[in-house]
Amino acid sequence: MRAGAEQGLRGEDAPLITARHSKAAQALFHLYIMPAMQRQFHSVHLLGDEPAWPAYTPLIILPNHSTWWDGFVIYLLNIRLWRRQPWVMMLEEQLRKRPFFRRLGVFSIDPATPGGVRRSLRYTRELLSGEEAGGRMLCLFPQGELLPWDHRPLGYKPGLIWLLQRLESPVCLVQLGIRGEFLQQQRPQLFLEFSPPLEWSGGENTLREWEQAHAALLERLSGRIAAGEEGRILLQGRRSVDARWQYWRGLLRREVL
Repeated sequence: MRAGAEQGLRGEDAPLITARHSKAAQALFHLYIMPAMQRQFHSVHLLGDEPAWPAYTPLIILPNHSTWWDGFVIYLLNIRLWRRQPWVMMLEEQLRKRPFFRRLGVFSIDPATPGGVRRSLRYTRELLSGEEAGGRMLCLFPQGELLPWDHRPLGYKPGLIWLLQRLESPVCLVQLGIRGEFLQQQRPQLFLEFSPPLEWSGGENTLREWEQAHAALLERLSGRIAAGEEGRILLQGRRSVDARWQYWRGLLRREVL
């Protein structure tokens, strides 16, 4: 981001917490979070077709938000698919408790006040402007809060439209469905699916239509899970107690025979 623009944003009487990327912090975080996800999940699966990501256009990813792990899922996707500079919007209250996340590209939003929302959206607009924007990936949770997976309507916040109306350069906007399931494993499996890139026409019903499309994406994802699809495995967790038992049981059986 341009230094002058950032100073202007920070100069306002605002609780906005800006991001401060650090390669050292990112390397340290990577050493922590990948083993942590392997311990937490049996596996992470990408189902359906992956969009063709444009090379020099900023990405805006819109996930549903129903688990504490959703932001880390975005980190995993960026490592496996995009390899872009990540930016993630987080509730100010949560970011103040976890200031280290600033070093990973996380910045704040205070939805309790209209001024807090506008400041964060103006900051976001600056991130998506200029020559450096083409190499960035921005994650926005359009629901604005943690909600149960089956909560309907999803509750898209209008700030997304405010942002798109004020962007001067094109962006690639894609929805993401995230669902965790306990199936036949000791630990949960995470399943992900992307929508095709969204088209921004500026229509007054756009927000409602996108919200409905995201709900349909989640239902489609649920159907794929029920059908037993595994897709592409992005992360394989450590073997569960049951898997280890079956392994040793098989070895003992062969020795006895």
